[in-house]
Formats: sequence, C-alpha cells, structure tokens
Amino acid sequence: MSGTHIADRTDSVSTREEQTLTKSFACADAGVPCRAKFTGETDEEVLEQAAEHVRKRHGVDLTVSRTLAAYAKSRIRDDGDGKDKAA
Repeated sequence: MSGTHIADRTDSVSTREEQTLTKSFACADAGVPCRAKFTGETDEEVLEQAAEHVRKRHGVDLTVSRTLAAYAKSRIRDDGDGKDKAA
C-alpha cells in the first residue's frame, strides 16, 4: 500500500511541475521577420502580450481574426520550468 501512496505523491509533484512550465511565443515562429518573444505561465498570458505587440508593431488585430488568433495560439510552446527566471 505504501508504494501506491508514494506513486500518488509523485503524480501530484509532477502536476505542480507542469503548472510552472514557462510558455513562449515568438513572431519568428509564426513566420514573421521579427525578433519579439513573449513568455508567461499560461497560453492566455502569452497570447495577450503577443496580441498587443502584433497590433502595435504589425498592425494586425488578433481579436478580429479568430483564424490568426488560433494560429498564434498554436505556435505557443512550452520552454521549461521557468525556475531559473525566478532566481
């Protein structure tokens, strides 16, 4: 039984680690010749930053085009645990 209990604790630890992943989006990843990169803890946080940049810098309003917004969201990637950024 204790083996099962340990497995349960391992599952909860990995869940916490997954929640601390750093997400990122770069304009270049979407095929745009731009060096801007945005990071955050959630897809929504990253997309919000990117949408503001895209509107100001590239003249595209992602709130108007669901297709472009969905494409931008699909280009968000997991970068790692982000622990080095907090140190």
